[in-house]
Amino acid sequence: MATLGYACINTELNTQKDRVTTNRTMTKKTLSTWNSVLPVVHYSQDRSVEQNDSKTRPQAHSDSYWTPIETYGYDFDVMLECKKKEQGLFKMRELKGELL
Repeated sequence: MATLGYACINTELNTQKDRVTTNRTMTKKTLSTWNSVLPVVHYSQDRSVEQNDSKTRPQAHSDSYWTPIETYGYDFDVMLECKKKEQGLFKMRELKGELL
């Protein structure tokens, strides 16, 4: 599963429902600190999941994406962080159902 990461938390959650609730809550809290400026977030997915290799460090970015970013209805700019930059952008647009 891909999730947004927050500098203010570092916790493992036990269930999918907990992760979604926490991500939604943390997205709201984090974006509220930007006041009138359009927020920017960095987004990556875990290379160890993509490569099915538990020896890969969890901070390593994947080549591309396999699930779309969840915005929870908020408006913010997203900096996509993946190894294959252009291919990753096209894949994310495809996953989000945007026209290419």
